[in-house]
Amino acid sequence: MANWKDVPQDARGLLDWKKRIDEIYPRDREHHRSDLAAFSDAELIGLAQKYGARYIVVDKTHATRRIGLPRLYPTVLEDNLSFEVYRVPELAKL
Repeated sequence: MANWKDVPQDARGLLDWKKRIDEIYPRDREHHRSDLAAFSDAELIGLAQKYGARYIVVDKTHATRRIGLPRLYPTVLEDNLSFEVYRVPELAKL
């Protein structure tokens, strides 16, 4: 999808990256407070599918709800206070 560390260096790539960042991380109070958890599960799936992401990384220090997607990390036997990784369900073949 998009991240803060892999910023393109060309003008067109930078504009595309900025558009993605603005869509994935809107500048409103709820998204600032809750990060990706401000989106519904359906919205997260839609964004992931739009940008070809198979996994979603959620910052647990900001998330205000449990994401309803299959959680890959941490497992039941592990604990991580910082983030969780979820798998994005594949689209059903029609």
